Amino acid sequence: MPSGTRLLIGLFPDAEVRSAIAMHRDQSLWPRNAHFAPLPHLHLTLGYVDDSGELLYAPRLVAALSEVPVRGLKLVLDQSCTWIYKEATPTEKGKAISVFRPAPHDGLSDLHECVQRALQKAELQDDVRGWTPHITFARDSERAAYPALEPIPWLAGELRLVRSRFDGQFFRHEPLASFFATGDIRIAPVIRENLQRLC
Repeated sequence: MPSGTRLLIGLFPDAEVRSAIAMHRDQSLWPRNAHFAPLPHLHLTLGYVDDSGELLYAPRLVAALSEVPVRGLKLVLDQSCTWIYKEATPTEKGKAISVFRPAPHDGLSDLHECVQRALQKAELQDDVRGWTPHITFARDSERAAYPALEPIPWLAGELRLVRSRFDGQFFRHEPLASFFATGDIRIAPVIRENLQRLC
């Protein structure tokens, strides 16, 4: 990604889940150069597109995502592990990342498919390749050692669109729109203004 800026669609853990993740992280053993993701930015990616920092595609993506049925998903994070990359990519500074994996969940797979259809409707191409649901919580973490993970329940009831900027270690997120299982939609003013121009 040349610009290092994305429009990212994902699920973001609430404070209780983030606290459980932090506890597991703090009980793990880490190499000296490991970097930890800021807790508020932890997320499970469902799709993303390059936006070159100009929010060019955000309004039509919000319009398409507003039709995605969001339901409360009772997820369980039941695995923590290290993924090793043979070659680092521009957005993956280290050769290893530490992730939480959710237990298989049909509703999560269905939501991912709905997000893919929304991207197609917005005439956008998902840049995710070989989607495997996970939450990245550390980088440069080769040889990290984790204690046994007490499964972490997570009721995910909000689909979020953010503008995501890479800072050299992790992505920092600016909320653009949230779509709730209650049917409510929260849209940032900058997107709302552009949506009105589309109408």
